[in-house]
Amino acid sequence: MVKSKKRQKYKAAEDALFDYYGVKRVEHRIPIYPLKCSVRVQIAGEGEPIVFIHGGPNAGSTWAELVSYLKEYQCILIDRPGCGLSEVPNGRKLSRVVLLDWILSTIDGVLEHFQLERVNLVGSSFGGYWVLQYALRRPERVQRIILEGCPAMVEGMKVPDFMKALNRPVLRWLIPRLPTSRSYSRKILQEIGHTYAVEHGKLADAFIGWYVHLMNDTDTMKNDSRVIHELVPGGSLNPQYVLPDSEIRKLTTPTLWLWGEDDPFSGVDVGNRIHSGMVASEFVSFKNSGHLPWLDKPQSHAEHIAAFVT
Repeated sequence: MVKSKKRQKYKAAEDALFDYYGVKRVEHRIPIYPLKCSVRVQIAGEGEPIVFIHGGPNAGSTWAELVSYLKEYQCILIDRPGCGLSEVPNGRKLSRVVLLDWILSTIDGVLEHFQLERVNLVGSSFGGYWVLQYALRRPERVQRIILEGCPAMVEGMKVPDFMKALNRPVLRWLIPRLPTSRSYSRKILQEIGHTYAVEHGKLADAFIGWYVHLMNDTDTMKNDSRVIHELVPGGSLNPQYVLPDSEIRKLTTPTLWLWGEDDPFSGVDVGNRIHSGMVASEFVSFKNSGHLPWLDKPQSHAEHIAAFVT
């Protein structure tokens, strides 16, 4: 659990981030009984519910600027277990079965807490993997799917160099313990395809500051680096977690793909390949956009999402 002083520093940076974008939100702590932990959820706006699930290492507040353009919707921002201010699940060794339990128990728990029968799901990277796996197993609870960037563990996904470094024995231990700076945060964002946004000042200082505190004052990096090591040991995809096209094509839930053309995890050809085999799918690509493409063009993404869920 995050220590109180670090938690206060992180919360201050997070408050500054949401204040910068003029977003008011309410915090909830939801017990996830099967995992013996609780997750932290933030609610912003009112209206039709949209649940947002982030990638890693990251947290729910990464969506702050995007939801500032979606105030007519109830945006439900989950800190995945072990990320942000959510607790770590019970100590079972990660496996495909355990990971699916995390996914189903977390999302079920959040929907039940807010008494939601069906929702729209937005996922990014590892959060996109969560969304796809959940929709395959709970199709009756998912109204529409929006995937921001390349979902983790799809066929053809590449592993960037910085993620491979997290799997090297010494660096795997060292990186989560090293303090992160603003300059290093910008470098990581460039490595995941956001060079244009960084060089043209598209990313607010409040966002960079929040990300620095996320890395320095929470256990997000330590916890997610363990997951990354399991998913891509040695820098290659672990076959037991790969989500093949044949599985994704079983989905009949309307799906919107929003893909950055500079996404280093996979090019638009991979997104188009998967999308073209689905029965109810739309695909939009964005120039000068990386792995978290809403960071580059938040208003445009919000407009696509609003039109899709409406």
